[in-house]
Amino acid sequence: MSANYKTRTSATLLLQCWALGALGACGADDPAEAEAPSEVQQTAGAGPASMHTESTQGLQMPTQEAGQASAAAGMPGARSPAEPATPAMEAGPTPAMPSDMGPEAPPIDTGDMDPAEGDPNEPDATEPPDMEPPDMEPPDMEPPDMEPPGVACDPADRGPEPTPVSNVGTGGPPVGEYETVVETDPGLPGFTIFRPATLGDIKHPVFAWGNGGCIRRVGGFAEFLLQFAAEGIVVVGDGTISGGGGGGSSNQDGSALIEGIDWAEAENERPCSQYYRKLDLTKVAVGGQSCGGLMAINASTDERIAASMPMNSGLFTRNTRLYERLHAPMAIIDGGPSDIAYENGLADFNAIDTIPVMFANVDVGHGGTYRRDNGGSMGTLGVAWLRWWLLDDEGERGKGYFVGPSCGVCGDSSWDIMWKMQPQ
Repeated sequence: MSANYKTRTSATLLLQCWALGALGACGADDPAEAEAPSEVQQTAGAGPASMHTESTQGLQMPTQEAGQASAAAGMPGARSPAEPATPAMEAGPTPAMPSDMGPEAPPIDTGDMDPAEGDPNEPDATEPPDMEPPDMEPPDMEPPDMEPPGVACDPADRGPEPTPVSNVGTGGPPVGEYETVVETDPGLPGFTIFRPATLGDIKHPVFAWGNGGCIRRVGGFAEFLLQFAAEGIVVVGDGTISGGGGGGSSNQDGSALIEGIDWAEAENERPCSQYYRKLDLTKVAVGGQSCGGLMAINASTDERIAASMPMNSGLFTRNTRLYERLHAPMAIIDGGPSDIAYENGLADFNAIDTIPVMFANVDVGHGGTYRRDNGGSMGTLGVAWLRWWLLDDEGERGKGYFVGPSCGVCGDSSWDIMWKMQPQ
C-alpha cells in the first residue's frame, strides 16, 4: 500500500468528521487541528505488515469504535466521552466505511421483484391454496330410448279381426309362462300365428317357421311351436293347420319366411293392429324342418335375422357365397346318423366358419320329436336356443343350457353337441 494512498485516506476521514461535527470521535480536539496531514513516514525495512501512518499533529487512525461513533454523530447527543455535548448539526450523508473494514457484502439480486410484493417463492397466507376441483364428470348415461308418441287408430283403417284356431296341440300345457293363442290373420293369408294370449308386457320377438317338404301345412308342428308362444315369442308359421299346397324346391329360397317377417314389421307400425309397437324387430329368428330348414338357411342372410335354427336339414351342395353372408348364430339340429339330412348338416357345419354354429344331434331320425308332448327333446333344446338369442336369457333355460358350469345339454348323454366359435 503506497504512502500517498495512506495520506489520502486519513485526510478524507478528517474531512468527513469535520463535516459531521464529530471531530472528537475521529481523534481531533479542536476544529483547528483538522489541517492538512503531514508527511507519511515509513519504518525503514518494514514489510507491508509493519507499515503505518503518523500524523505530524498527533492524528490517530480511526478504529472500529471510532467508526461506530462517527456513524452516530448525526444523532442528537452523540459525542466523544472526552468532550462536552456540541450543538446538533443536520445529518449529512452516511460516511463511507474505510477500505480497511473489509469487502462489502454482494447485493442481493431481486430481479424485477417489488419489495412490497414479498418473496414469490413463499406461500401467500392471504390467498387460498391453489386447489383444483375434483374431476367430477357426470355419469356415463345414455338417454333412454324414447319411442315417439303413438298414433290413435283411425276406424277407417280397421280391418277384419283374426280368426281363432281351436283343437291345436295334443300334449300337456306348454312349459312357458304365457297362455297361448293360435289364429289366422286376414292380413297374412295362408299363415298361422302362434302367440301369447296377452300382448305388450314385453317387446315380443318374432320366429318365422317353415315346414317339412316346404308344404304349407303347419299342423304337424303345432305342439312344438306352441312352446315358443308360451315363452312370449310370436311365431309366424308358413301354412295353415290342416292345409296343404306349396312344397317343392321352389320354396327353398326362404321367401315365405321373409314374407312373414315383413308382415310382422308392418303390423308393428300399424296403429289399428293388435301388435302395434309390441314387437321387437331386432330379435327375429328363422327355423324349419327338412325342406323348411333349407328355407331357414337361405333366409338367414336377411339383415334382420338374429338367430337361425334349421332342423333335420342341410344344403345338398356347399354354397360358399351364402355361408359368407351369414351373420347370426346358427343351430343345426339333426336326428343323428340315421337322419337322411345328417351328412348335409354336418357338411354345412364344417364349412361355416364366420359365425357361432352348433351341430346338435339326438338319435331320433329324420322325423324328430315335434309331435311329442311339448315338442320332446328337440322342443326343449329349441326353446333354450331362442330364449338365449331372442330373450337374452342367461339362465339354465337359455344360455346356461348350452355353456357354463350348469350346462344342461352337456350332461344329457342323449345329445351329441359340436361347436365352432362357441360363445362363453
